[in-house]
Amino acid sequence: MDKKYNLRGVVLANREIAPGFRHMKVKCPEIARSVVPGQFVMVRVANNCTDPLLRRPLTVSRIHRDEGALAILYKSVGRGTEMMANWESGVTFEILGPLGNGFSLPDSAKAIAVLGRDAGIGPLAALVDEASGTGRHVYAFLSSKQPVLLEYFKSLEKKCHLFLFPDGEVWRCGPFMTKELEQIAAKNLIDQIYLGGLCHFCPSCSLSKNIHLFACRQGITAQVSLDQYMACGLGACQGCVVPFYKDRKQQETQYKRVCKEGPVFDSWEVVHRG
Repeated sequence: MDKKYNLRGVVLANREIAPGFRHMKVKCPEIARSVVPGQFVMVRVANNCTDPLLRRPLTVSRIHRDEGALAILYKSVGRGTEMMANWESGVTFEILGPLGNGFSLPDSAKAIAVLGRDAGIGPLAALVDEASGTGRHVYAFLSSKQPVLLEYFKSLEKKCHLFLFPDGEVWRCGPFMTKELEQIAAKNLIDQIYLGGLCHFCPSCSLSKNIHLFACRQGITAQVSLDQYMACGLGACQGCVVPFYKDRKQQETQYKRVCKEGPVFDSWEVVHRG
């Protein structure tokens, strides 16, 4: 069993990078040494009280092993994350992790493609760092309705072939991202595909379905990272269960815990809602 740590993390930086989006760097050496891209942490927002009671699940977006730190991309959408948005450098808090199963990056995958939108870019940034650091070719397709968020992650172009798709309020970029990926794959070998941070009911489900079909045609594997409401992050409460296909025939389903069996799944497992 992989070891989990319940530590006092220290905020090193916590800044807004786009309206509603913040990037927080945290000192937590034990977690930073063992976490892999795609895994997540649970953060206790209330240090000295029980309100809010539950920890917040947050995806690791960058891993700074040499500094004993990691970075988290989060969106301020409720009371807990709004409280976090006020944290300044030096604040300490409880952090539990690393949790869940991350992306698999087999030695045979010499060239990969990653696709993500808004907060879903988070886990992919860590994956780009790791893949490029081991000499792999990476093609990254990132979309957001906020161009300033894409501008923040433009620094990834030093490590990958980067394609940015500014979007509006209506999800339009899925077909464009898929088409661009198909054109790249027609000229360049791609061994594996990764999708980041899809909500079980998000509009990006059509992208997940199309990428799965594309991967099948190419004879390669695609993995999907799912976002889901969680209470414990350890699998005990069963609060994040959603249906998944039992096998590649995709005729029967079974429930799995996103926090425990996931949050990364093979694309054939995902039951699409769009």
